[in-house]
Amino acid sequence: MKTLNLTPSSNSLEGIYTKDSTVLCFCDATDSDLTVYLPDAEDVVFKFKKINDANKIYLRSRFNKIDNSEFVTLENENECKTLEYDGNNWWITSSH
Repeated sequence: MKTLNLTPSSNSLEGIYTKDSTVLCFCDATDSDLTVYLPDAEDVVFKFKKINDANKIYLRSRFNKIDNSEFVTLENENECKTLEYDGNNWWITSSH
């Protein structure tokens, strides 16, 4: 499993994953809201965890939907979402 720390100034997921991998993303929005753009990455699982109570985390896809929505928001400390891409859209497969 690959682990990544995301902040508003360091929020790219491009090139950090390989096929059939899981990427755990710790999202820190201490300074401001954090927007993360999901890549089109089949056979990759992305797990996002909001690590503080400040601001919001927005998960977006550049060209597709996430569970039929334009974006997903993490608002509370320790809130987690697991997302998977099916080749057409992103799906939330776990949320807590």
